[in-house]
Amino acid sequence: LNNEYKFSIETNKLEFTADLLTDEIATSITIPPTGEGEFIYQFGEKCLKKEGTLETILKSFMDDVLHQRDSRLDTDLTSPTTPNFGDNVDWDKMDSTLDDIDEGDNNKENSLQILADHVLICNLLFGWDSATAIKNTTIVRASIGSQYLPDEQKKSYSLKDNQLVTISIHFSQDYTNHTTPPKIDFKRGSSGVTAYGEQLANMARAYVPKRWKDLCESKTPLLDFSSKLYYKQDQISKNVSLSMSTMQIAEMEHVVSSLISETGKASRKYAMALCLIAMDMDILKAVHMYKTCGGEMGSSDNGVDETRLLEVFSNTQKKYGSIFKTNFIVEFITYLTARSFFSTRFCCICDRQIQVPYITRKPTVCTNYKCQFDYIKRHVCASVPMTICPVTIGNDLLDNPFICDMLISFAYAAAANTSRRQLIFKPFPPMYVSSSGTQNFDAVVNTLKNFPNVDEMTAAVKKNNEMGLKSLMKADGYELLKWILTCDRIAMVLMSKDKQIPEMKTEHQYMMLVDDPEKTRNFARDRKKYGSYFAFHGSGIENWHSILRRGLVVASGTSLQTTGAAYGSGVYLAPQAATSW
Repeated sequence: LNNEYKFSIETNKLEFTADLLTDEIATSITIPPTGEGEFIYQFGEKCLKKEGTLETILKSFMDDVLHQRDSRLDTDLTSPTTPNFGDNVDWDKMDSTLDDIDEGDNNKENSLQILADHVLICNLLFGWDSATAIKNTTIVRASIGSQYLPDEQKKSYSLKDNQLVTISIHFSQDYTNHTTPPKIDFKRGSSGVTAYGEQLANMARAYVPKRWKDLCESKTPLLDFSSKLYYKQDQISKNVSLSMSTMQIAEMEHVVSSLISETGKASRKYAMALCLIAMDMDILKAVHMYKTCGGEMGSSDNGVDETRLLEVFSNTQKKYGSIFKTNFIVEFITYLTARSFFSTRFCCICDRQIQVPYITRKPTVCTNYKCQFDYIKRHVCASVPMTICPVTIGNDLLDNPFICDMLISFAYAAAANTSRRQLIFKPFPPMYVSSSGTQNFDAVVNTLKNFPNVDEMTAAVKKNNEMGLKSLMKADGYELLKWILTCDRIAMVLMSKDKQIPEMKTEHQYMMLVDDPEKTRNFARDRKKYGSYFAFHGSGIENWHSILRRGLVVASGTSLQTTGAAYGSGVYLAPQAATSW
């Protein structure tokens, strides 16, 4: 659905338009005054009356829209295994037509043919499942596979060995006109594909407008990886400037050769992406490098058909000239393929690079307010467990000063509780564990006592970024602060005023997401069936360092129990906050 809609109080009618790829359908839903009963919705010329609630009617309507879109895709998509782009072009006719066309003339027919040829070249480079053009439109479906990802990374996204994620690119009516950037669309599917696909779509949404602006200003077609590309060599991640020296290109050739020899077909797309980046997106030079490194050539499904590619490239370059220089489809696939290998180093939602250590190969959401809100409330990228980590410690202090202050206070309360800290200060900062395994609680407490307050920390960040914070905190303090704000961090965001519980009489109320998508789905299902209500659990401040990282645990009958268990073993909650206070 598009973002423009209106609601009439007089008629109880909600009006908007539905985008069905090639058409926009005027739509309206008339809602009964009580919010349930008989709904009337008009979908183009189709008018239906249905009984239900607003939620069930909207779901029914959306299912109808998605069905219509799928039907369009099934009938309008060209088959990726039987390309009909370059093969069916009448070159003689095209020659006579283009003789009279000025180089800057961007009529729709010419634009569609250029787009089709760009898609064809992309498929010749990356395989026939890489990109598909929808007939008579400027819409392209780009597919990114998972076969080249490390096993640990695939597992963290719940991806199968060779699972394709398809992203739609909606160009303006003139593909060669770079004044309007294309729209990126991703349709949610199964759980793992949803999280991985949403992240790839967010990568694209961050990249495309910036790249489109460069194209509009006729800048050299060069991928922007924040000036650096990460790649793998002998299990070690290295940084390689995109402006590569001869030595760096030789290094990259070694990497590509290793990839191809170790994994063969599985690495084709990734190896080709690295070749394109090494050759500054010069397609013919990239193919030569791929061939030199041992990549499979020929017309088979697994090979790069160099002869066919040279033929198509030569013909289209001759006919379109400078219009043809930037193949955005190839750039797009190259960018997402190379970036997806290191997807866990970037926020799944805003696509900013996570610059803090303690990161594993698990998907990550940063602590920016919008990202936390989208993750908790809108369930963006929430179909698989996420690591919560700030982009930088300084960013976290500026975005979430109250949350940072709270996490520091909880850590101090647990570490300073001399009678129970062995039990409750978990997890424990590893830098304060001796080689013999002894935990130095007193050292942690002393470091925390020397912490400046959060206002002073944020002032240091504002004055001199992360370096200002490091200078203020000293080495030990900064490392402990970094650990507190990153170790097993829970997704948490300040509740808006209208969502807060006024009886609690405090503005410090937070929403948190239990990082178990399966439990979340089960709860949502049961809430619809049985309803829900607030329940409260009170606990001493010293316990919350552990609770926020490990959740509530059954303490009954263990050394963690501090109160009675009148109703047996379990986690105790009450419907009134005063009971738990």
